[in-house]
Amino acid sequence: MIENLNIYLDTKKRIVIKIGTRILLDREGKPSLSAFKRICEFSSSLIRQGKKVILVSSGAIAAGRSLLNINPAIDTFSIPEKQAFASCGQAILMRNYDACFKKYSIKTAQILLTKDDISVGKRFTNARNTIYELLNHGVVPIINENDTVSYEEIKFSDNDHLSALILNLVCADMFVILSDVNGVYDKNPAIYKNAKSVKIIDNIKTYVKNFKESSKNSYGTGGMKSKLYASLIASINGIDTIIISGKSKKSLNSFINGKYTGTFIPSSVNKINPKNTDFYLL
Repeated sequence: MIENLNIYLDTKKRIVIKIGTRILLDREGKPSLSAFKRICEFSSSLIRQGKKVILVSSGAIAAGRSLLNINPAIDTFSIPEKQAFASCGQAILMRNYDACFKKYSIKTAQILLTKDDISVGKRFTNARNTIYELLNHGVVPIINENDTVSYEEIKFSDNDHLSALILNLVCADMFVILSDVNGVYDKNPAIYKNAKSVKIIDNIKTYVKNFKESSKNSYGTGGMKSKLYASLIASINGIDTIIISGKSKKSLNSFINGKYTGTFIPSSVNKINPKNTDFYLL
């Protein structure tokens, strides 16, 4: 079955892109400028197609640890230590995003949120109004958890969960999760060479319940199960999710050109029949 993703994408006008920590780091655990360039090129291409793009970017803690020359193999830091790392790292993230988006004459703005900012009515409205105003001026909002005053991400959750909550905040109609692997597999592709990619997940609730995580890392707080849980929240709210590789320029370019090799998770509200869809599945 070969159909056109472009027809589907034409209906999507406001896209939240979640960027995991490992997408932005090199093999030594340091921020990779080439990774930022890749993400900004991808985002700018969507903007040229008339999309409003909101980034939810992890990576501040890892960037701060790198700046302070803290061994990335150690993960026994206290919450105040991680908050300090994040404080240092936020400046690095924004400096890199700003420099890379500048090539496309796109301005950026940093927005740091806590869970209360999304759950308390007046704060929710203020945050939404700010983001809408930025989008109206062609500015890309780059959102992260405000780790210096909130420990929700560090202690309890992660930016996958935050990005899922932001979908409602910005009235998004599409959720793109950039992973360090090209979508969801039936088993861990880093361990099993015969792992097979999962093209479409129809019942995300059941899939999350039965999914077993077998990978760990010392940089980010979320794994694939965390991403699937975020997709579940999106699905419940009527928003489709695509999980693709953020480390592969080929995968990102394929998406822009109307093709992809990742995993599609349709909304449970507006269910898409895989046999009758404008998707291009490879």
